Amino acid sequence: MRILFKDGNFNKSYTFLLFAFALLGVHILSINLGFIQLSPYRILLLLAPFMFIRIKNKTFKTFKKSKNYSYFLFLLFWVLYSFFPLLWIKDFQNWIKIFTFLISGLIISWFIGCFFTLKEDIIKALNIVEVLSIFFGSIAFYEVFTGNYLFLSQQNLGYYQERSHIFSTIGLRVPISVFGNPNDFAVFLLFAIFVSLGLSRIKKTLKGRLLSIVFMICFIYLLLATQSRSGFIGLVIGLILYFLIFIFNTYGAKSVLFKTIILVILVGFFIPFLINNANVFDALLQVDVTTGGDQVRINLIKNGLYFLENSMFLGVGLGNIEYHMLNNKIYYVSKILNIHNWWMEILVSSGILVFLWYIFLYFKNLSLLFSYSVKKINRELRHISTVFFCFLSAFFITSMGASSLMYNEWIWPIMALVMATVNVLDSSFNKK
Repeated sequence: MRILFKDGNFNKSYTFLLFAFALLGVHILSINLGFIQLSPYRILLLLAPFMFIRIKNKTFKTFKKSKNYSYFLFLLFWVLYSFFPLLWIKDFQNWIKIFTFLISGLIISWFIGCFFTLKEDIIKALNIVEVLSIFFGSIAFYEVFTGNYLFLSQQNLGYYQERSHIFSTIGLRVPISVFGNPNDFAVFLLFAIFVSLGLSRIKKTLKGRLLSIVFMICFIYLLLATQSRSGFIGLVIGLILYFLIFIFNTYGAKSVLFKTIILVILVGFFIPFLINNANVFDALLQVDVTTGGDQVRINLIKNGLYFLENSMFLGVGLGNIEYHMLNNKIYYVSKILNIHNWWMEILVSSGILVFLWYIFLYFKNLSLLFSYSVKKINRELRHISTVFFCFLSAFFITSMGASSLMYNEWIWPIMALVMATVNVLDSSFNKK
């Protein structure tokens, strides 16, 4: 806990606690009250109004002038807009559930935006992510090698314990840890991989940097073990982009050496490696939209677009996609109700206006992170910018695998950390 409180700023310490416990989730430390699982994070959220009124005007003024204030303002708009579809929603109970997650996302994002304002804050947050990722990864390795799934519902135990390794391309049981399903775990692992990659270049000691490399390799291994195709494809995209930026920053795009290195690696290592290990990667890259799960995923999107059109592109309302998928679908989706695509989840539930604003902010930040990745700013910040650019690029694909990210409390602080980092990068660059 010392890492959270040593700077003496109580509001900032509260924000770090929110951040850490949001990532920890509800499975490790929580009390089941029947209607809700009360976790440390949710208890801390109850204190948010009291903490909010303690924020100084100077902090708010600085926050409003930040480069990425528009993202945090967007979340506020999203919350307010979510009341509009109440006029036509069908499942009010599920709306309340998802709206609660969105409110929690707004709260933690605003606190992160207000108080993660220094390079040291970002690095401290990355260290917290790595520590928790190690903890979650240890649970995952335990599942893989023992078949004892501690946080999995009884109805799915048979498959993951007894059959998941049979269908695995690497012959291992599929890990889930505390994340409910392998695709959600793959999204978190993707972030953990790039966090450890970032820390491997900015930690003060050689031992610390080497440990982060080891952790990163373990997280890659676990992501591969999840058998998440979207996770695997996203990871490959992210690592390739990281490598290209690294070579660019080292040698320059116009140098003959840069072009030679790229050619040699592609022809001499990367392509032969993929060919020799095709048995591992083939199943993770194959897509068959005519039968099975891929056809269902396509039909989920088709149904979603049908529901969106019927709502006059205003959105069916938070948590109401599942109702329409059960009662109003026109394309076959078996028993699947979640739309299994983060982008479609936003579009269909919240409408075209929220979706377009989100997409604009997403690609705006991709562009900003890339620009800071190749600028001559503080070495540590430039490296953090690079790994976050690669993560956002990979997340665009990987997020298409998860059944519903709206239910995950940890996705909001992760995104808020990336957005707050852009503020720190902009502030650092403008000081030069």
